Amino acid sequence: MRLAFLIPLLFPVVANAGANLCTGLLRQPTVTLELGKPLRQYRQDQTMDELTAVAKSTGVPVSGNGVVTGLTTDRRRIGVRAWYETMQLQSGFCLAPHVKITIDQRVVTVAMPKEIPSNSCFFQVTLEHEHKHAKIAEDGMDAVLRQEAASLQSFLAGQAGFQQTLGDSQQKIDQLKAYAEMRVQRALDRVDQMNADIDTPAEYAKVNGACKGRQEPEKLPWWKRIFNSSAG
Repeated sequence: MRLAFLIPLLFPVVANAGANLCTGLLRQPTVTLELGKPLRQYRQDQTMDELTAVAKSTGVPVSGNGVVTGLTTDRRRIGVRAWYETMQLQSGFCLAPHVKITIDQRVVTVAMPKEIPSNSCFFQVTLEHEHKHAKIAEDGMDAVLRQEAASLQSFLAGQAGFQQTLGDSQQKIDQLKAYAEMRVQRALDRVDQMNADIDTPAEYAKVNGACKGRQEPEKLPWWKRIFNSSAG
């Protein structure tokens, strides 16, 4: 179970003559989202048992037969910075919150087991399935992060205004940062759900049954694969 929490107004905005003084003195609240371009890479140097162990250790769902025949993973670095722009007036302070979210160092890895020949039907249909996960890690993640950033922008629009004292300013900044991080995590949870929506029993049955009745190419010994000839 995941716990969601809401943070009330980070700085209570005072709706009086002082608030009107702040109009035009500070930038409007902003949410900046910087998305690095993901790098996609492929590998076929692990066995099905090894891929299955990786999947189970990272909490990735495994098909009903308990064997992983393809695995897509992604890693990224997430940074959230929060701050307030302030301007001191005679009667108090004008405040405007700002958030910057950075997602970079993104690598999407599609791993296929080395037991399955790359020219086989099963390899191709499994790879097609893994490409759906890769697309979610790339375009799907970008889309939900942009949606959350836009929603956060709308929320912060009501947080600018006048405050008589700054109070515990670092605590307020920490609250703003924690709230932004929660919104980012909510986006990542949506990405997890998108992946779960693909890994259904019906999808696994489709992949496993796609190649029935087709003759698969012979898996050659390593010396044939290298020299294309039998041992002398």
